[in-house]
Amino acid sequence: MATALVDLFDDIDNDNSNIALSVVPLSSWASLLDLSMGVDKILYITPLEHQHGNTNVTIEASSNGKTTTADLHITVLSVNDAIRV
Repeated sequence: MATALVDLFDDIDNDNSNIALSVVPLSSWASLLDLSMGVDKILYITPLEHQHGNTNVTIEASSNGKTTTADLHITVLSVNDAIRV
């Protein structure tokens, strides 16, 4: 799954394409998700195998010397995997 973050933040003093974005590392999502952000400001979300639950992912935005954050709530649903013999 992927989600574009370019419109998540707005800076009236700066071009939004110049806002620096990063994912705040938290242990709460590290055991549930693999996250990466491309230079295109798209957050790529991959659930880890055999994991399910809820978590928040904090995105940090910096522009013109100021920083703010936004939380994304993510739910990974349980899947009934086939039995392997």
